[in-house]
Amino acid sequence: MSKEPNTKQHYIPECYLKNFSPNLKFVYIYDKKVSKSFPNSLNSIANYDFFYDIPEKYYSKELKPKYGSKHFEKAFFAEHVEKLYNQSLENIINKSNNYIEKPKHTEVLTNEEKEILAQLIAIQHLRLPKIKDDASITIKKAFQESIKIIKSAFENSNPESNELSTKIDFEDDYDSVLHAQLYANEELVAEFASKILNKHWVFLVSKTSNFYASDNPIIIKNHLENQKPYCDGFGMKGVEVIFPIGKSVLLTLWDEEYFPDKLKFDNTFNSIKSKEVLAYNALQYCWATRQVYSYSNEFKIIELLKKKNNGEEIVFKHPITLVNGK
Repeated sequence: MSKEPNTKQHYIPECYLKNFSPNLKFVYIYDKKVSKSFPNSLNSIANYDFFYDIPEKYYSKELKPKYGSKHFEKAFFAEHVEKLYNQSLENIINKSNNYIEKPKHTEVLTNEEKEILAQLIAIQHLRLPKIKDDASITIKKAFQESIKIIKSAFENSNPESNELSTKIDFEDDYDSVLHAQLYANEELVAEFASKILNKHWVFLVSKTSNFYASDNPIIIKNHLENQKPYCDGFGMKGVEVIFPIGKSVLLTLWDEEYFPDKLKFDNTFNSIKSKEVLAYNALQYCWATRQVYSYSNEFKIIELLKKKNNGEEIVFKHPITLVNGK
């Protein structure tokens, strides 16, 4: 019996993953869970079953999505986001290939192209599983803390009454609704995009075609200590945002105030050395939730990092939203 169509729903789309593929069909993977590398098809990675599906019980009489439960997968991502995403990425990759053949310091993107890509990067960040999980956990913690306050107030004003129950039952399938309220929220996406635009955009090019990507490709690297993760880190002072575009080109976004020296490289391609590529690849591995993606079956930097970590995999923990300090 064939599987239901559109069961596998990508949180990192194939139009992005193909830019790290040797044949547009598969990528090489390093998997932290099994500590092995192997090839796998683009369709089989970076997805979960029914990830964006909205159960019909949450539809109102007025709200009848065009594609039913798969409205966000089809109408939002497939029709609205991923066509633009593919065009934007291919534009940069084609220009970077021309730069490799004939280096020339010209502007990479127009202002309009940057505005579009900034929104796409924001959506890519917000559609990740870690954002969905954090939203679910945060709302549950917020409800629990609210109930504790109500319980305390009730008991103080009614000392003779029976104890008020604080038990709350949550339906896990509502997580998809919470998630959609983030990645499809125009105001939130615009806020993130504004933080992304307000940076120096430096495109780094490698002639060796070996930039890694991962199941968590957008990395927030803070160059200052004790910074609160404003806008999930995109709005922090001293931040560098790292986003691999394809196997040969990587975008870095630098806080304009803290890194004024990056202005001379803004919106241009810049060649980097193999040692720098390794450093960026190391970050992709460390911040990957589980899988790292590569154009070639070359993961020596991961083995070196593991060796320095007593043979253990390195998994950096993502910041979580605190509610009442918890």
